[in-house]
Amino acid sequence: MSRYTNVSGFTVATITNAVAGTPVQGADVAVPEGVLVVVKGHPDNTGTITIASSSAAAVNTTATCDRLAANQSVSLQIKNTNQIWADATVAGERALITFENPIH
Repeated sequence: MSRYTNVSGFTVATITNAVAGTPVQGADVAVPEGVLVVVKGHPDNTGTITIASSSAAAVNTTATCDRLAANQSVSLQIKNTNQIWADATVAGERALITFENPIH
């Protein structure tokens, strides 16, 4: 894995689960080579966000997902944010997705 020491900025996106129990896919946004994506439970969340690599795995009743409370995070090495699926235990919960944009 390469690591950039200077970045021109960063990207922040949000996944919002309008309906609890219905996984939502991240937007189609390419992630630069060697850059980690951080997925964080929004600070205002009152329930749990589940993060997984597929819709079926993200359903909050499975054991094949990461569960994030408010302000908890997980780092992922992925090529596109559409590889992230999120579900929630409470309608309206959000996951924040952040990654650096390296200087080329």
